Amino acid sequence: MSEYPSDWKVVPLEEVAEIVGGGTPSRYDPTFWGSDHYWITPSEVVARDGGNVGRSKEMISKIGLDYSSAKLHPPGTILMTSRASIGYAAIAETEISTNQGFQSIRCGMMLDNRFALHQIRHRRPEFYKLAAGSTFLEISGSNVRSLPFVIPPLPEQKKIAEILSGIDSQIFCLKTRISTESKTRNAVLESLFQSGLREVEEGDSSEWTAWTVKELLFNCKDSMRSGPFGSALLKHELVDSGIPLLGIDNVHTEMFVPVFKRHISVLKFDELRKYEVFPGDVMITIMGTVGRSCVVPEKNIRCISSKYTWTMTFDNQKVVPEIVCWQLNHFSSTRGKFLSSSQGGVMDAISSAILRETIVPLPKNLETQQKIAYYYKVSLKYQDMLKQKLKKVEHLKMAIAADLLSGRKRVTI
Repeated sequence: MSEYPSDWKVVPLEEVAEIVGGGTPSRYDPTFWGSDHYWITPSEVVARDGGNVGRSKEMISKIGLDYSSAKLHPPGTILMTSRASIGYAAIAETEISTNQGFQSIRCGMMLDNRFALHQIRHRRPEFYKLAAGSTFLEISGSNVRSLPFVIPPLPEQKKIAEILSGIDSQIFCLKTRISTESKTRNAVLESLFQSGLREVEEGDSSEWTAWTVKELLFNCKDSMRSGPFGSALLKHELVDSGIPLLGIDNVHTEMFVPVFKRHISVLKFDELRKYEVFPGDVMITIMGTVGRSCVVPEKNIRCISSKYTWTMTFDNQKVVPEIVCWQLNHFSSTRGKFLSSSQGGVMDAISSAILRETIVPLPKNLETQQKIAYYYKVSLKYQDMLKQKLKKVEHLKMAIAADLLSGRKRVTI
């Protein structure tokens, strides 16, 4: 390990920390569950990766702790996930236990827990390489104990942790702003459209009307179309380059992803021209990820839709398409209808009939719609700007962490 500074050590993790697994009390005995001790699961730590955790959704009783392999960890313990989602970690703020999806790390005197937390998260790809299992990936306690761990002098550990935690605080603030923007936008639009729908239902509105999707479509037979099914397009007719074939992986909530994995030839496109997708069309997924929609942006290339999506061309004298897109994605009455109507089986699905009869409350005045759509698009643009900034800070964090955790750059104490 000569690549590290001479005053740094590399030792098995078990020499500087105690590694402790977890467990789950029997679900068949209600006395094992109660309100005595917090008991956390991996998904809760994944959601708080890099932060602190002090509570859990479930709690176990004292007897549940005694009659299971769950252990009560002191504050400061690093709770590291070891199954499926591997190497996600958070620090316990209070006494807490875990299920068996953890290898928790209780740091000794030579190891700062914040420094260890950053090193664990930075080395997450290594843990996946060490993981084994057929049903799900898992890293064993013995692998964690024998993991070569980099140990700078303790003051340097603390300084490195301080720097990286400062960047994490920026990342957390950006994620909070992104989430707040999304929640605020959706709350504003939900309230607005619910108010309009209520007025229409009560017959007390001169400003609003309620259309069905079918009534808003452009007046032609192909204004609502699925992609080509069955023999219309066979697998061997796909090519590496040509006319892009749009699928559910291109349709994200409120975002069109212009990464094309499948194509057809120009000759095949001429056969399937009725499935062509145009700027301003609204695409919606109808199988699997049911009801996820986006507006197709301006583009200089031709595309066609693939199966498992419907494409809708709306009458621009009646509706601004972004408003329909928002309602398909978020409006509670629409989402509730999709949820109750999707036909379970191997995959959830919604039929074209359900989609056509979906109610869309709208201001009668097109200019009012445009103002709503303007707010919607400005909010999305602002959120996208925050996401781009977040991505830059995350990349910066990775680069700085790589330098500091390897000793390529030293901190001043």
